[in-house]
Amino acid sequence: MKRTYFVLLILITTIIFSTCANDEITDAIILSLKIYNDPLVPLQVNNTWRYSRYEYAVVQLSGQTIFDDSDSTEFRQIITRPIVIDGKEYFKISFIPESVSSRLMLFKKEDTSIFLGWYNDEEEYFEEEYFFKFPIKDGDTYIYDNQYKDGSQVYTVTKTEITVIAGDFECFVFSTEVELGGELEGLLWEINFYISPGVGLVYMYMYCDDFGDLMPGTTGYIEIKEELLSYNFE
Repeated sequence: MKRTYFVLLILITTIIFSTCANDEITDAIILSLKIYNDPLVPLQVNNTWRYSRYEYAVVQLSGQTIFDDSDSTEFRQIITRPIVIDGKEYFKISFIPESVSSRLMLFKKEDTSIFLGWYNDEEEYFEEEYFFKFPIKDGDTYIYDNQYKDGSQVYTVTKTEITVIAGDFECFVFSTEVELGGELEGLLWEINFYISPGVGLVYMYMYCDDFGDLMPGTTGYIEIKEELLSYNFE
């Protein structure tokens, strides 16, 4: 991997000197070098992220609203320790307060890519998992074969800039559809993860407007937003 970065650096340096008259090209190349040298998510014990979370749901039956409610909270995520599952090392993510989630959240580095999983500690299986391929380019599409669930996840990636409470960030937006586990099992969600290399998740948007067999005969939608408030790395 070091050799790959070294070759990439030589290539970029050559292009920069040969195109120094073109500021836009030079800026783009420097930006690419910065992004590819940063880890997608910094995995270090005691790294901490603080988020706000907003949830809203409305449910209708026969044209009448039977449920309309919202909730908001703040929480922290902290990498507490390595943990081994099936012979593979993950990083355990703890929630503060713990009431935000009772499930085990894990990160694992796959070369330069990142695996994120929600693990059922009692029954020993992954209820959800996501795979963020990196390096990646704007407009890329890739398929992740989920070994813990039937079928595959298709991801599309776009590049954007976003402003949240924690600041302004250049992000890759990983978009996919997934059927969640746990209490929301059976619902198909559209999920957008805004991930800034070197920082991690800065914004997430989840949306579901098909309740399927969970609430037959109803219409409505649920949306969930998470926004980065601050972060601190060791």
